[in-house]
Amino acid sequence: MSEEQDVVLVRQCTKEIASLAGLSAQDQTRLVTAVSEIVRNAFQYAGSARVEIAIDDRADQQYVLVVVCDQGPGIVNTEEILSGSSKAKTGRGILAARRLVDRFSIESTPETGTSVSLGKEIPVTTGLITRSMVDGWMERLPKAPGNLLKEIQDQHKQLLQTLADTQNYKLELERQLQHVQQLNNELERTNKGIFALYKELDDSKIDLVHKTELLEQQRQQLQETTRHKSEFLANMSHEIRTPMNGVLGMTEVLLKSGLTEKQREYANTIRQAGKALLTVINEVLDFSKIEAGKLTLELIEFEPVRLVEDIAELLAGQAKQNGLTLLTFIDPEIPLILRGDPVRIRQILMNFVSNAIKFSEHGSIVIRTVLESKSSNTIRFSVTDPGVGLAEHELNLLFEPFVQSESSTARKYGGTGLGLSISKRLVELMGGTLGVNSVKGHGSTFWFSVPLEVSSSQSVKDLAPAHLAGLKVLIVDDDRSACEIFHTYVLSWGLRNGVATNVEEALDLLRNAAKSDPYDLAIIDLVMPNMSGLQLGKIIKEDDSLKGMKTILITAFDKPGAGEEAILLGFDAYLTKPARQSQLLNVIAALIFESRNDERQNEHKDEGIILTSAENQLKRRELILLAEDHPVNQQVGIWFLKELGFEAHVAESGREILEIIKHTPYSLILMDCEMPEMDGFEATRRIRKMETRSGKHIPIVAMTAHAIEGSREQCLAAGMDDYISKPIDPDQLKFIMNKWLPLNEDLSSINHNTSQSISILDVKSHFNLEELKARVGEEGAIKLLKLFQYHAPVDLRDIALAIKQCDTAQISHTAHKLNGSLTSLCSEQLPALMIKLEDAAIQRDWHEVHLLFKTLEKSFAQLEQLIDQILESIGAKSSEA
Repeated sequence: MSEEQDVVLVRQCTKEIASLAGLSAQDQTRLVTAVSEIVRNAFQYAGSARVEIAIDDRADQQYVLVVVCDQGPGIVNTEEILSGSSKAKTGRGILAARRLVDRFSIESTPETGTSVSLGKEIPVTTGLITRSMVDGWMERLPKAPGNLLKEIQDQHKQLLQTLADTQNYKLELERQLQHVQQLNNELERTNKGIFALYKELDDSKIDLVHKTELLEQQRQQLQETTRHKSEFLANMSHEIRTPMNGVLGMTEVLLKSGLTEKQREYANTIRQAGKALLTVINEVLDFSKIEAGKLTLELIEFEPVRLVEDIAELLAGQAKQNGLTLLTFIDPEIPLILRGDPVRIRQILMNFVSNAIKFSEHGSIVIRTVLESKSSNTIRFSVTDPGVGLAEHELNLLFEPFVQSESSTARKYGGTGLGLSISKRLVELMGGTLGVNSVKGHGSTFWFSVPLEVSSSQSVKDLAPAHLAGLKVLIVDDDRSACEIFHTYVLSWGLRNGVATNVEEALDLLRNAAKSDPYDLAIIDLVMPNMSGLQLGKIIKEDDSLKGMKTILITAFDKPGAGEEAILLGFDAYLTKPARQSQLLNVIAALIFESRNDERQNEHKDEGIILTSAENQLKRRELILLAEDHPVNQQVGIWFLKELGFEAHVAESGREILEIIKHTPYSLILMDCEMPEMDGFEATRRIRKMETRSGKHIPIVAMTAHAIEGSREQCLAAGMDDYISKPIDPDQLKFIMNKWLPLNEDLSSINHNTSQSISILDVKSHFNLEELKARVGEEGAIKLLKLFQYHAPVDLRDIALAIKQCDTAQISHTAHKLNGSLTSLCSEQLPALMIKLEDAAIQRDWHEVHLLFKTLEKSFAQLEQLIDQILESIGAKSSEA
């Protein structure tokens, strides 16, 4: 094949590939012309040429590339040719070719010859061209004779493979280099970290030895400090509580003696200040026990209704003094008996209510107790007040120890700032939550929720007597909280209910209902706008259409004479807020009971709420030994025991106790723990050792001013049977004495359940003037008789009012007080009558109460005449002398 044929073949191959690659006709012509020039130049000066056609990738751009190589003498100066300054024919052909293509390069040496690369850019719209596409193009080219076409195809394939391999190797090498660099960087960082760690470990080793030694020293110091703190708290508790026992105890004695009003006011101030101081002491001790993790909770049965209402009754007087109404609401769904720590629940509620009273100036404070969750039996207690309220920033500090919301508040109201902090800790110990909702200037609601167990001895819930079902009751009160509370109670008893918030609305309801379905009873608040409850009661009694309806006056302020005025105006009963659930129900039942026949009366007795009878306050046969070295506490203890009907002897040391019990059989020993010569612990241990030989056992109850964790356990470990802390609480002492020395039935010869008529007592035959004179002298007898004449009518009137209110506590209290006075006058039958009245009231046997009171009224009238005769007789004798 001639050189010209070879040129034609190269032109044909180049044009075909350029066309398939998508070059325009103009670009194809330029590329083919340029390649022809280079091939002819190679044939002319070298005699032969090797041509390779390929697709060349450069970044995102591709080229049709033609490489022409020859074995000629080479070109001496390629720069002259490329710049156009060469005059040789070779230079003109190469320069022309260069101007026709996009890519052009030339390499030439005498040893290797000349290699020229020519390339034309493939349009972007064509897309990237792959190796398989090029192979396909080469196969589609016409079969050329000779070796040139085969050589072109082989070289082309080899070049493509080499390019692909080179590219892959390059990419892999780059990845490997990058990975190696990362490893090097990581290794460098690791080496630096290891070096720093070694240095730190070396420093820490030295520091750890030093800190371990220091920590051991601090641990020993902390143990020593804790021991000293416990000893200090124990000593402080004892040293403060011992004189406080005397202060509070003697104040109680003083208040029950014949004082003038001014003296009674002073004594009450002393008692209140003493109790306030005792509260501070208890808060500090409680906080210390909680901080030390030594406070434990009890799990005992208690009645939530009684607990809440007792708190309200205790603080009602304080609320009234501040012009506040104290209300209670206990959800009827709450079980009657729960298991938990009632002492701590009471402590938290007392703190909430006391704060509410302290920071409120008017309105109603409501203690609510609701069943928050039946599944977990979670009870929510809350106290809502209309007081000063708290800002949001104050709430965060509220439960911190020793902190109050504002320093000015602390100065105005006082307090340790511990109450709420202790309350929060106690609630958390009980597994509950505590919080407060408050708006500055609009009052607050403090609440806590605790899960409590339902007692296994749960009894059927008390309900209203069956004959009260369907009774129609109207509640008249401008206080919406009070209306809501009474409304819920009345509905839970199966009664029908209406509510009015003012007198006008109440009269409209009553008169409209009287036409078809009249109300049976109205509960009327005393203080209301426009017209008082007393005026409303008077209108009701004067209205012929409403005359058969019963009325109860209820008020937050038990002012003197209000009850008597209410009764005189026609009210059937009189109650003060906070009214107990049971008290309100009993009053309603008693009023309906009075208006029904004897059959209905018996039904009420069978179905009414019956409480366990209290002990009779009779002289007890048991002899008590009071082991106490403090003279004031001796007097207090003897007086408290005497009030309970016990006779007591005193011992001032452990050694004296051991001598006395050898000769006198005592039924119980009240043992002070700290006494001179021999303390109560050692005395108890020796008594128990003596009893191992005699086979007897004397109950020993510890009396100690220590109130810290472990005191009770220490007493029981010494052999004591029970524990009571100072200052002695009369109710707590009464509970302890009845626990270990229960009242025998043969101590009372009075039948408490009799309902037969009682004849008027012949008081003259049972009033021993000579015995009275022998005991206190003639002058003392005159004073006692005059005092009795002055106070007895008031007490009798109080009993009458309490009966109207079905207030068992007041009846019992006043009857007990009269009983003491009558015993002092050497009357024998009347004290027994007072005991009978007291027990009948406690059992809520209202039929018996009414009969006994009628007998009492006639007997007192007879006694008053007798006293007048005695005083006249003694006065006449004095005149004759």
